[in-house]
Amino acid sequence: MLRKPLSALQLSDLVEFFQTEQEESSVLEFKSGDVKPEGIHKEVAAFLNTEGGLLIIGAPIEKSIDGIKNKKVCVGELTKSTITNQDSLMRSIGSNISPAPIHIKSRTFQFGEGAVHVLDIPASMTPPHQVTEKGIYYIRFEKEAKAAPHGIVEALFQKRQKPNLIATLESYKPVWNKKLIQIAIQVKNESLITAENIGTIFSIHGVKSVTNHRNLPGNLEFKDEIAKTLYQDKGPIMVKGLTMDLWIEIEPLYPQFYISFEYYCLHGSAESLMCVMDINGQIIESYNSRNLTPENQQSDIFKKYEELRYGSLCRLLSIRKNFDDRLQVPFDKIFELESRLAMKFPDGFLEFFRIQNGFTGRLGNDILTLFNLDDLFQMAPYPLLTSDVDLLIGRFGNIPLFIRFENKDYTFGFMDFEQSDGQYAPLAKSFYSLLQQLQSGKFDELYPNEQDENEDEK
Repeated sequence: MLRKPLSALQLSDLVEFFQTEQEESSVLEFKSGDVKPEGIHKEVAAFLNTEGGLLIIGAPIEKSIDGIKNKKVCVGELTKSTITNQDSLMRSIGSNISPAPIHIKSRTFQFGEGAVHVLDIPASMTPPHQVTEKGIYYIRFEKEAKAAPHGIVEALFQKRQKPNLIATLESYKPVWNKKLIQIAIQVKNESLITAENIGTIFSIHGVKSVTNHRNLPGNLEFKDEIAKTLYQDKGPIMVKGLTMDLWIEIEPLYPQFYISFEYYCLHGSAESLMCVMDINGQIIESYNSRNLTPENQQSDIFKKYEELRYGSLCRLLSIRKNFDDRLQVPFDKIFELESRLAMKFPDGFLEFFRIQNGFTGRLGNDILTLFNLDDLFQMAPYPLLTSDVDLLIGRFGNIPLFIRFENKDYTFGFMDFEQSDGQYAPLAKSFYSLLQQLQSGKFDELYPNEQDENEDEK
């Protein structure tokens, strides 16, 4: 509402805000500096019992608009609250509202001999809250705090009868290796009701390697650039105040990666937390089912990751294409080819065919050729005779590049024909890593003879 997070708000922002007429709403309340403490308690309780809101104490004195019935606005100079101490204000709120509210954020600005306070009050997870000095439960109705009818109070009490799990996510960059990212997720039960049969689905897309982890529920699986776990417990495991702390350390494959965490419990609601994060641990876009806005849609987050991954692959191959121009992959041909190989193509490799069907161009020190789907189909071995399959996918200079399918897994590499039996040499676990290896010149260290021949030809 003030176009800034509370932590960044300055007194000058409030002065500027009230230079124009401002009207209260269901989530915005103004109080002048001479408001009595009970008036503050009433508004805080109403926000807690409804959908939360912002309370400004020290706003200009409200005035009516001529010719418009029941319309009042605040405009002009700020007033001074006689409550000058932030701690005193929060103690007054905590001792006069039951149960005592938590998670209220506050900011106090000294203003002459008084102060101006801004309170950011979230919707409570343990309603209803009563103003104890009057014994009344309040709710926010349109622009006012009203005494709640018995039916609404009863419905608010029912919310306490269910477990209420909340998840938070943080990221860290270890000092010993700047390539790594540590992801920490904490699940906490905010309700007085014990959470039973807790389940979690945790996945990270765009992973090059998992270097460490602890407390991950279930078995960790890592394949095709995705690290994931699926978990369901059968008994009551989390009372109020206890937490489930999950931690994983990864090396991202792309400049951005995608995190999805879904969690639920018996009689509680299923919730989800998703984000696209960059290699510095900064969140680019996020979704939290507990904090929905029209711009915060679940499907948009994964699409953003796909768009960034597509752009990373295009830049690596020096191809100028927009995400909206991506090609339709002929999956009927892909499925037929996978049936012949009795293996599934890695998604990162298929992403290349959404950019273009086949490629020839310079990458690093040599010319890279990637075959189109028709060529791949012609070269695929048939019928399948062994559990290990090598599929030629292109060339780097004169060196043949392969995918080796082995025991339902795969690697990307090349065939070293300097060896009498044409020994396969693995290079990478993903298509994107293979291209990075070829571009970086590290490939030349593995296959120096070919590079020497190229230099002689030049």
